[in-house]
Amino acid sequence: MQKKLKKINPAPSDFVFKFNSPKSSQQYFEGVVLRGLSIQLGVQRLYPSDLQHNFANLCLKQNIPITFIQKSLGYYSLANFVKIYKNLIENQEKESYNPLDEIYNKTELENAEK
Repeated sequence: MQKKLKKINPAPSDFVFKFNSPKSSQQYFEGVVLRGLSIQLGVQRLYPSDLQHNFANLCLKQNIPITFIQKSLGYYSLANFVKIYKNLIENQEKESYNPLDEIYNKTELENAEK
């Protein structure tokens, strides 16, 4: 890894989170990044799980496959993912795309033309 890092020679700004802190990256992210964002947004407090739930919600609303969302969030088991996001998934099913609607509408249009 060190040889590859030397070969690539990345700039300090090439990383997602650049920080000079004795804190661990998790502590830095929660204590500095998310706290600052919370203040800017005027909300009490943000946690990494809030971002995770927001990501899942946005993906589900865009009909992105559940297995893709599950893997993106790092869930090894689809069962655990579904258990946590069951309400979001069920709400999405109510508004989901039904391919039979398109066939029905096309048939109605053809019948109206006759």
